[in-house]
Amino acid sequence: MPERRNGKRVQAQLKVWCEGEEFTLLAETLNVSKQGLFIRTSSPPPPDERFSVTVEELGMAAEVELRWWRSRSDPGRSGLGLEIVEFTKGGGAFERYVDRNSSKSGEHKVSWPAGDGPDGDPER
Repeated sequence: MPERRNGKRVQAQLKVWCEGEEFTLLAETLNVSKQGLFIRTSSPPPPDERFSVTVEELGMAAEVELRWWRSRSDPGRSGLGLEIVEFTKGGGAFERYVDRNSSKSGEHKVSWPAGDGPDGDPER
């Protein structure tokens, strides 16, 4: 199946708050790109609802839409594929994080925090 994403994904374990009108969820990302996030969870939010996500470590908040989900029947791989519709805070920091942790040769696995500040520079 051909890749439908325009940008590289970066494997990343970031805590993310998801908040909609009828749900609140604390989850963890498995990977991120400038256009979206994949978060690990066993239950999806209500369908067709735009909701907000916050990644406190990066100072980022965004409105997202659910694009797809894997159910619990796929053990260890259940989760939500979210498209970023609009950044409401920290979009630049999020995009720099993706840029700094990706390479032209492929995807990398990174964890947050790893001695780096929200902008990717080492803390002093």
